Formats: sequence, structure tokens, C-alpha cells
Amino acid sequence: KYPKHALICDRGTLDGLAFWPLEKEEFYSQLGTTHAQEIARYDWVIHLETASSNAYVPSPIRRESYAEARALDEKLKIVWKDHPRWVLL
Repeated sequence: KYPKHALICDRGTLDGLAFWPLEKEEFYSQLGTTHAQEIARYDWVIHLETASSNAYVPSPIRRESYAEARALDEKLKIVWKDHPRWVLL
């Protein structure tokens, strides 16, 4: 739509699935969307992987522990893996 513009988001809509307590079908139903529709919203997905344990620094801003952050990161990999331009860094 706007080939000369770029919009960079800290989170994508599908990130919510990593925190969703119910089945993923319920997530899509509640939001009135589908996995394919959400994937199509993004031209690129750049996934910055959670730091390794030897580089992890606790922060009062971060709500989860290192183990919880890694578990969420693994869920996010599953959520976005079908995107044709998903890049894991």
C-alpha cells in the first residue's frame, strides 16, 4: 500500500498467542480473525531471540524469570514459524 514507508512494531498481533491460556482456535474466534489473516498483516517478522542464560540480566521492568522468558520465546517461534519472511536473530 505504501511502498516507501516502513512501520516497525515491537509486538505483532500473534504474540498474544504465547500468553493465551486457552486453545489457539479460541484466540482466533475471540478476535474474529484467522492465522492466515494475521500472518498476511506483516511483510516481515524479525524475531529477536531471548538472550542466553549467561547474558541474561534481570530487570525490574521484565515480569518473567529467565526460564519463563525462554518458554515464551519458544512459543513465539511456533506462532510465527509459518510466516514466509520470518527471520530469527
